[in-house]
Amino acid sequence: METGKVPIILPIYHEGTEFVMPQDPDTNALESGVPKVGKSVYVIVGNPLFIDDLLMGFNKCLKQDMIDSNHPICMGLYQALCLRIGYAMRLLRAQLRIQLNQNETRNSMQNSQLFTDEVEAKYEDSNTTYHYAS
Repeated sequence: METGKVPIILPIYHEGTEFVMPQDPDTNALESGVPKVGKSVYVIVGNPLFIDDLLMGFNKCLKQDMIDSNHPICMGLYQALCLRIGYAMRLLRAQLRIQLNQNETRNSMQNSQLFTDEVEAKYEDSNTTYHYAS
């Protein structure tokens, strides 16, 4: 590279911004310049992607005075970068979905326990105490 420094790519995946700043489906124009409140946005940050191995393999492409950026060698570099970044993003999406599902299950179990506690509290005043298995 011209600067001699290899960039590090930090993959960041997010979901939910489409509910905070919705767009018109036909024009992609924002529906409002003011964000909607009460919506959830989820963000997950992955590990840095080190690409020095790719850059070393395509060093001819990095010398722009020697080769056209549309040259097949450069296109190979672009494709390899896109594949690595795409894989990292799909992995982050899957990790986020797993975390959200675990949180949803945990919240559902907590809500079920809260309901059970309420039912038990209501019936403790009577002579019979009811217990519900959850």
